[in-house]
Amino acid sequence: MTEVTIRWTMQATDSVAELLSYIGAQPYGDSLARAREIYKSVWLLRDHPEIGPVSHIRYQKQYRKLVVEDRFHVYYIYYPPNDRRKGIVSIRAVRHAALKNPFAGVRETPRYGYSPTLRNYAHL
Repeated sequence: MTEVTIRWTMQATDSVAELLSYIGAQPYGDSLARAREIYKSVWLLRDHPEIGPVSHIRYQKQYRKLVVEDRFHVYYIYYPPNDRRKGIVSIRAVRHAALKNPFAGVRETPRYGYSPTLRNYAHL
């Protein structure tokens, strides 16, 4: 079992915020419960970073897809540990599974930041 660092790109934090905003606007949408599902699933990647199958290969990087409760797709790249650093899971985007092409628009270049959306749910 390898413990890795989770890093969220700005695109990923934006996509989660947009997704939760959409869910919260629905009559029976429970954005808090959905955020909890996403956050807990991403947290599991710390111990099992290769659990998601390779979804796409772009610029020699393997994009993996973690399916959360058959509702959401979390796209990420796993960088294995080496001599200089621990392993890194770079979360690239979170999309609703009902989208026709959930991978569309997932950027290759990371812009790292912390997730203000998921940080609010960290205590759950």
